[in-house]
Amino acid sequence: MFNIIKDMFTIHDFQHNTLSFGNEVLKSSQTQGFNRFNATLIPGVKPYENGKLYFFQTNSTVKSPDYAVIFLHDKVNLNKPSIHIFFHPLPPPEKTKSYPAGPYWEGLVNNYLVNNDKKLLNQHAALGKKCVFVFPFVPSSTYFSRINTAKKLRDYLKHIIHTLCSVKGKPQKLEDIQLGRCAVSGFSYAGNVLKTIMESSMPTKNPFPELLELYALDCVLEAPENTLDDIIKRFYESVNQWWDGGGNRRVRIYTSYHKMYYNFIGSSSAKNKQKVCNAEAIEYYSMNNFTFLYTPDKFWKTVCAEFWAKHKGSVPNPNICNVNNRNGPLSTHQTMPSVFLQHALKNSGF
Repeated sequence: MFNIIKDMFTIHDFQHNTLSFGNEVLKSSQTQGFNRFNATLIPGVKPYENGKLYFFQTNSTVKSPDYAVIFLHDKVNLNKPSIHIFFHPLPPPEKTKSYPAGPYWEGLVNNYLVNNDKKLLNQHAALGKKCVFVFPFVPSSTYFSRINTAKKLRDYLKHIIHTLCSVKGKPQKLEDIQLGRCAVSGFSYAGNVLKTIMESSMPTKNPFPELLELYALDCVLEAPENTLDDIIKRFYESVNQWWDGGGNRRVRIYTSYHKMYYNFIGSSSAKNKQKVCNAEAIEYYSMNNFTFLYTPDKFWKTVCAEFWAKHKGSVPNPNICNVNNRNGPLSTHQTMPSVFLQHALKNSGF
């Protein structure tokens, strides 16, 4: 199904400081800067020294995302591997013609995997999680329509593992491939992809039983303004039904959008959850399986102001409150994946 492409373009080996969360509850009782999180700072994390990166190109006869970057940890057992797949937001339509080469696409991959804006690989490396990380990148013309249901996604991941087994010299028949614990995550507009996957993963007709974790990183949903509230509510209801399906399922939702927060507190997902507040951030949680965190702009402004009041000069920090944005991140929305994927992974089942 896949061809391996060597040196499609450079993925840099950037090191970054990364927040490491101590446990499932994000917020602490502390009231100064990053101490408001139950987290410590890990400096200078390298992105992929404990594994190997592959560029996958889909054979033209198969309907799936045309290109993907795959990170295979050295100690992953491909007999039944844990897998984490991430969905990026919708690219600009005008970039479709240059796909998959050129500065835009190389920049997109580096931005999400190793640049400080997102540093997804660095966050994996900080924890040493032994999983296969899948990063498909697609143009807006097809976006993720080829893998946006539970069945299509499961088939896609089985083909990826099938190819990796052959690459590692241990080929298996496709029908013999087994998947371990799987997680899906998405950022921004990719919330629409997570929504369709959840809706097609109901326990009574679940075509993807290995899918047990959901990480929604400041996701937004597309709908006309007069129906948006209903769409968001239906998303939360789908998530709640899926979460109730058993199997130690885990849900992590992090948002800076008031509308996403407002509709959450009125949904069944908010029932029977403990609540923590800190500097206008609000967290709902249920130990070992559920987190919902709302961090508006005011929260980040408070954190950054406190951080710089305490640390005057050049000091290690998570690169969120740097010298150019002491009053808060330049974009709270863009900051969310660079901080909270690590929390989801820390408390994952793999």
